Amino acid sequence: MSFIKNLFSREETFHLPELRYGRFSDHHSTEIKSHLWDEAVLHFEKKAYIKSYACMLEYLCIEKENNVKFTEKLNLRLKFEIIHGSKVISGIANQDGFYASAKLVKLTQYDEQLFESLLKENYHLRYTKFALDDEDHLILIFFTAHVNASPQFLYRGLRELALLSDTRDDIIIADYDFASPVNMEVIRKPSQVEVDLKFNYFNDIIEEVKSIFSIERLSKKDHPGIYAYILLAAVFKLDYLVKPEGKILETIIEVHRIFFHTPFTIDKKIDLMYQQFLGLANYDRRQFENEIYDTISTFGILQHCNREKIIDILNGELHQAEWYITNGYPQEAKAITDYAVGYLLYSFEISDEFRHWLHLYYEISEHRFFSKMGVKFTASDGVTLKKKTILKRIDEIKNTLPKTENEFQKAVNLNYENVESFVYSYISCIVKNKK
Repeated sequence: MSFIKNLFSREETFHLPELRYGRFSDHHSTEIKSHLWDEAVLHFEKKAYIKSYACMLEYLCIEKENNVKFTEKLNLRLKFEIIHGSKVISGIANQDGFYASAKLVKLTQYDEQLFESLLKENYHLRYTKFALDDEDHLILIFFTAHVNASPQFLYRGLRELALLSDTRDDIIIADYDFASPVNMEVIRKPSQVEVDLKFNYFNDIIEEVKSIFSIERLSKKDHPGIYAYILLAAVFKLDYLVKPEGKILETIIEVHRIFFHTPFTIDKKIDLMYQQFLGLANYDRRQFENEIYDTISTFGILQHCNREKIIDILNGELHQAEWYITNGYPQEAKAITDYAVGYLLYSFEISDEFRHWLHLYYEISEHRFFSKMGVKFTASDGVTLKKKTILKRIDEIKNTLPKTENEFQKAVNLNYENVESFVYSYISCIVKNKK
């Protein structure tokens, strides 16, 4: 029996540690955090700059994560460290201004092509710049004078520094063999079993999308939009469940960018997105393992998504899915609801309460993945959905939430016939209960 068959034969007893899903949370959206932000603004307006910076940095602290450390905290001087992803941001604030930097990689040789590409990128960055320090570390720096260092400006600058350094180091290491990692802050490396399971799921999603594009049940010429849904749903799903870093994450970001931020026609966008997506099929297991690890996310997406906007987004995509349900294309309809849930989890900071319901969507729609990962709650016995188990899980979530947060006060309209029917009824239930 092969290793993988042996691996899957142990599903009933195999359990992983509690896994992290997705990248963003609303850890800044508390009354205490709001007070710290207000204090930072007030001190800045009074030109008490160091006090303003201290409040802003405390605003970034995540309870129990130890992601922000003050190594010096005086009235006229601050030294600090921020952990985001796999990188450590070191900073200082004094009479000259506010300075922060992150070491990306150590270089053993200089490369004209690499330096030219980074120099060009410097012209497009809003807050940060690539540079080389005295020890041949490629670094990313952010500096501002006090007069410009409002809490909002500081947050945006640190966010650009954190997000860019966290993704760019893996990419440079993968592309240039003379670059080696530095200051890697990894809070958990996955076991070999976890890597294998995620790698298999990763490849299953890729093959599923390739099959859909190959069979083309609906003409791409007449129905191009559904193929955009399929691609975006796939990369959002991989981002949330597999949570890759490095070049895999870069591909996910690029697929998203092509669709939302390029001026091309829908046909051209789909072609470009699909070519990017196909690049994921070239990963071997070793490359994949190097880009799977858990880190701390200090910074998320700036835009907060309130409950009303979430419902509007879900409702809008339900209307899009309705035609496919009515005309006998349930898999395509599921791609639309998959997209809606993935888009919300990928693109916005949303409340922990609502995140429970969106996560449950994946637990049910991707029940094979969760079952193989040893998650206690399993929505299916492999053939049919388990109604009692799902309703019990819904009740468990409801009992942890305030009454005002319960989207499932009535779950009688859920359709358990198959996964495609269920997910459509599930999103419909959330939308209708909030009208």
